[in-house]
Parts: sequence; structure tokens; C-alpha cells
Amino acid sequence: MSTEPGAAWVKPRWMVSGRSSSGRRPSGRMIELDHGPAPDANTARAAAGPEHRGVSAPGGVLEARSGRQRRDNTDRRRRPVRVPGVLLPHRPGPVQHRDHVPGRVVEVVEPLPRPRRCAANLHADGLREQLVRLVRAPDVQPGDGRRGRPGGRRFRPVGRVESRVGRCRMTTASPEPRGELELIRRLAARLAPPGTPRGSVDFGDDMALLDPSGPLLWTVDMLMDGVDFDSRRHPWEAIGRKAMAVNLSDCAAMAVAPVAALCAVALDDRLSMADAEALIAAADACGRQHGCPIVGGDTNSWAAPTVISITVAARARAGVPPVRRDGARPGDTLWLTGPVGGSLLGRHLTFEPRVALALELAPRLRPHALIDVSDGLALDLSRILDASGCGAVLDADALDAALHADAVRLAAQDGRPAREHGLYDGEDFELIAVLPPDAPASDTAALGLLPIGRVVANRGLWLASGSSPPEPLPVRGWEHFR
Repeated sequence: MSTEPGAAWVKPRWMVSGRSSSGRRPSGRMIELDHGPAPDANTARAAAGPEHRGVSAPGGVLEARSGRQRRDNTDRRRRPVRVPGVLLPHRPGPVQHRDHVPGRVVEVVEPLPRPRRCAANLHADGLREQLVRLVRAPDVQPGDGRRGRPGGRRFRPVGRVESRVGRCRMTTASPEPRGELELIRRLAARLAPPGTPRGSVDFGDDMALLDPSGPLLWTVDMLMDGVDFDSRRHPWEAIGRKAMAVNLSDCAAMAVAPVAALCAVALDDRLSMADAEALIAAADACGRQHGCPIVGGDTNSWAAPTVISITVAARARAGVPPVRRDGARPGDTLWLTGPVGGSLLGRHLTFEPRVALALELAPRLRPHALIDVSDGLALDLSRILDASGCGAVLDADALDAALHADAVRLAAQDGRPAREHGLYDGEDFELIAVLPPDAPASDTAALGLLPIGRVVANRGLWLASGSSPPEPLPVRGWEHFR
């Protein structure tokens, strides 16, 4: 934590008043967050005086509201924390609870841990993940002081905080145009450039217009920074692509053709306009490769990690109904469209959704059930078995042959068996296909399918090795709320 002299304090729950030693009233507000060491006497000092006092003159500290007593921090379990570089200029009139208080911040240095409770009274929540640094102005003269003391400092703001009730947005000093309208303008230029054919509804209208020739199927997936991706390590283009690709994988899991997408984002308010544009443009580009452009959506910002949610509409091909999960029957065979395991080494961002393969597989092999491997092979296969009321036996040798090279590499790094990575890692986004027992071998070979086992009447999941009796296989994988 910075110990730079002259750092400002902000006290959200109570306020103090006083004059500087020079007789000038200090200018500036003081904010206090709820953990860290208490301020020293020089920082938090307030001379005795009336309980309610104005602060219109430069150099003072914020007054207390009449009738309020200053709290004693001595026995508090969470001590105040010093936040350098926050200067909130005075606005005439009494300070109200959750009032609009604009302010200034300076250059971002590094993130702070998220506090348990934010200073909602003065909208300090927008600063909760930011450590800011004071920047000394080049024209500081002896005697210039924020509190009127000789040798003090004046500060040059390099950004600002714009606050509204319940929300705070941080911006930088960059001349880059910002704001939701600017982002929508950029996206319209990328997603619907001049010359794009337009129907009776335009890209900037409040709704999108689809004219399907039959029933539509819908899917939606939400990706969260820190859960489904890490924006500190992953480029925004890769994140946007994944956000679309996971929805397209759902279309592949039912062997239907995607036709259009809606994209809603809650962007971290520190995200640059260029990164926000790259995120959504990459999602659109991925969708267009499969005939599924983004036709609308919603954009928001907040002082929290980015969330992106994409909804996709799809339609079934003529003569090929959507493939459900509940059609598996005893005697059916189990296949994968590609190797699995070790996706955490990077394939969870770069996978190719199996839309084209599914649209070819469905009319050719008439699968009884399909699902994509998103939460882990064992868990996703169990969903087919539960829906169909049956069980499955996996062949250990066939399963080992279906492991991706990444599963072997990851096993060498963490010591877990490669087969375990293949069964439980998830985010491979290959398809599990349940085919009739008489599926032509020439077709399965032509499509590159990998056999892994068979469906049985008894409920459950087993693993068979050679001539040994099958052993129960634990069913686990990625699952929210666990």
C-alpha cells in the first residue's frame, strides 16, 4: 500500500471539519474504506469547531451533518485503509446519503483485492479494485499545499470518476471517444457495414427481424471473466470467439443449423473501447463462418469483471429432425467426433464447433442421441443415459485411443492419469454420438468418428478393461453451484 504523503481520505459514514494551521479551509473530501491501518494524526486531524461547517473555501475537509457523532475506530475489527490519489471536489449544499458526488482519480497502478463492503455513500465502489497514484504537477511551488501547509503538494488529475446512484464508472484520460453510443456506432460499422442488404428493420432499431421458414430452436450461454476465461491472460478476440462457439456447439449437439445471434455484454468499465469492439466483432466473425451473424443485443458497463451472453436461433434441416438426448437404446454404440482431454492447455478457447460435421452426420447415420462434451465426457454422457433410462460401458483401450495429446501433456505436468483428464476435464466440445448398432463402418470412418463403448440396459456408467468385469466409473465434471 502506498505511503505517499498527502494522500486523501474519504469517510463515507461520517465526516469531520476543521481548518488548516494556516487558517485556510482545506478543499477536498475524505473517503474511508473499511480495512487497513488507521490514519495518522496529520492525515485525519480536524480542529475543534462547530459540528456543521461549510467547505466552500479551498483547503478544507468535508463537514459532518448536524447531529451525527464521529465514530471511534479504536475497537473496530476492520480498520480504515488509505487510498491515495482520490480528490473529490466540493459541490455546494449538504451531502446526502448515496448522493451524486463526481470526483477525480489519477493513474492506475495495480488492482486491489475486492473489499467486503464498498463505500456506497460516496460511490467509492468504482475504486474498489484500483490503487491510484498521485501525480505531482510540474508547477508546484513552495507553500502550495492541499491543506495549506508549506511544502505541500498539488495534484494533476489524469482521469475521472463519473457517479450515479448505485453505479460508478471509471474512465481514463485517453482522447479515445467513449460511451455506449460510440460503441454501438463502431459495432454497426463492423457488423453491418455500408452496402449490407437491409430488410424492413435496420441494425440500429430496437428489435431484430427474422423470417424463418419453420420452427426455431434457441440456445443461450453466458461466459464470465474469472470463471470461463481469464482476461489477464486471454486476448479479447479469443474470448469473443469462444462466447459464440459454445452456442454453436449446442446447435451441433442437436444437428441444427444456426441462423442468427443476439449478444448482451456487461463490460468491465475499465475496458477500452477497442477491446470491447474486438470482443463482439470476434464473436460475430465466428458466427458468420457458420451462417449465424449477430443481429442485435445490449451493452452495459459496471465496476466488475466482464460478462458476455450470446443467444442463438437455429432451425432444423428439411427431413432431419433435431436430435435429442433421450433416444439411446441398449445395444447402441458410443462414438466421439474427436479426441478429448487436456483442453485447459488452450483448446478451450480455440476449438472448432462441430456444426458442419453434425449436419452431415445426422442424415447419414441417423443418431439416436447427441450431446457436446462441455462439462466432461463422463458427466455429459451420464446426461444422455439419465434421459434415456439406461447405462453404458466404456472400453478402456478404446478410450485411451481417443485421448488428445494435450491430455498426455497435462498428465505429465500435474501427475494425474491422462485417462482422467479425458473423462473429466471438459470443454473439448466434441460430440458424443449414440448410433444404432448397424451403423456402417465406412461412414463412421469417413466422418472420423472414434468408438468408445456401448449402451446397456442397466443404469450407470462402467469401465471395462480387457476380460475383467466392468467397474463402476465415478460420474463427475464441471457443474455450477457445487
